[in-house]
Amino acid sequence: MKRVLFLMLLCATLLLTGCAEQKPAMYMEPAKEQPLHQASFNQTYDFRMDDGLKSVVMEVWELVDGQWTVLGGGRIGASIKEGQFALAFNTLPEGVTYSVGGAGYTYTINKDFAVDFAPAGSAMYTTMLTQLQEIAYETPIPMAMQLFTTNQNTQYIGVDFFHQPQLIAAEGHDHVYAVTLTFSTTTME
Repeated sequence: MKRVLFLMLLCATLLLTGCAEQKPAMYMEPAKEQPLHQASFNQTYDFRMDDGLKSVVMEVWELVDGQWTVLGGGRIGASIKEGQFALAFNTLPEGVTYSVGGAGYTYTINKDFAVDFAPAGSAMYTTMLTQLQEIAYETPIPMAMQLFTTNQNTQYIGVDFFHQPQLIAAEGHDHVYAVTLTFSTTTME
């Protein structure tokens, strides 16, 4: 009886281990513990890289005539394999605080954009990346999207729709903003 129970337990363990999600070599995911920030929208992410990482670029975008236009951003030097990225904001065009930490250091940058963006009477919708994301160098990862609209039937606000701006533009929102993060092999200049 003990032998049968042991074999059943062993089979169940092997089955569960074999079905466990394998993470890609380079990835980012929401941290299990989220520090508190003063901003309304904030998220901390753990990331793992290979030896090629030299910097991390954050950019804020505005959707203009169905195309993304860069409002601004910044680059932080980071040649680490594991660390955390934190993003905090109230409204994206008013300013973003972001930081990269790991290997005993943390760099934080505050970016203000001072854009006239929110007409009276529009609702604000915000979404942030909430799942595991594979990282490829020099490829922007949409981290957050925020839109201001009078459209009551908003459908396309997930961060994945950053790559389909025509769908967002077709909804006729007043203003749409996004923030992306790019892991880079380019060093700070």
